[in-house]
Amino acid sequence: MRECQQSDETSEAWHARFSELARDCDDWRIRAAVDRLFAHELKQEFRIAELTRQLHLSTSRLRHLFHDKLGISPSQLLKLRRLQKAKFLLISTPMSVKQIMVEVGLNDLSHFVRDFKQLYGQSPSALRKCPPASVAENSEPRPHATDSARHVG
Repeated sequence: MRECQQSDETSEAWHARFSELARDCDDWRIRAAVDRLFAHELKQEFRIAELTRQLHLSTSRLRHLFHDKLGISPSQLLKLRRLQKAKFLLISTPMSVKQIMVEVGLNDLSHFVRDFKQLYGQSPSALRKCPPASVAENSEPRPHATDSARHVG
């Protein structure tokens, strides 16, 4: 089996990218929400309702603001973070796919595999075996990836 050279964009880089988008936003609530979403420990459950309560917004209003300013919902951002972390763990650890799924706070293997494949173009096990250069060099979701994330809360 050939050796695969892989690189992965860190969670900090994603946080910086979304923080930059949020910083350009004139609404402090979006900036605060992005910071809280990235400060959240992925393995633990995250409740959007708790975030909206802290920000004094309704869930629908926060979703609307996120879509307007960032192009995705808070749930989609959290899902993208989880899948990005899963990709990093697949590349950098010997953990099983199931262990990684739990580590990133997901609990349905079939949904995890389906969402991962929609985002990165291959299943978690295929990525682990040896990702194509385009996937290894770029952790960005494929252009239609956020469309699949829209089905989340």
